[in-house]
Amino acid sequence: MSRRFAFGKSKRLYRQRDFRRVFEGRVRAADGYLTVFVCPNGLDHPRLGIPVGRKFGNAIRRNRVKRLIREAFRIEQGALPSGFDLVCFPRPGRLGEVGQYRKSLCRLADGAVKRWRDRTPEPAREGD
Repeated sequence: MSRRFAFGKSKRLYRQRDFRRVFEGRVRAADGYLTVFVCPNGLDHPRLGIPVGRKFGNAIRRNRVKRLIREAFRIEQGALPSGFDLVCFPRPGRLGEVGQYRKSLCRLADGAVKRWRDRTPEPAREGD
């Protein structure tokens, strides 16, 4: 089994302060399936958080969507921007399949990270 595709504890957001930091960054992207918030994490890999409220449905439906998004992240983590925390909200009323969440996650994460980098000026290098 390849360790590269694992979804261990180091790749999860589980502290409230981590979620709060991502939301305070206020950089997001959305489509018909997901809303993704991003914020730099200072690590060499992306991390994922999935808060799913009761508005989405009963516990069975909420747990299913979380499993699908985790699987999409697990498969696509090599293609996602490294060094960023991602918080993914599924859109209420829409339960997609893994393939749809994979496409959404990659496209939205790339777009949100691009907006983050556009709004945050690069630090000046010595000698420039």
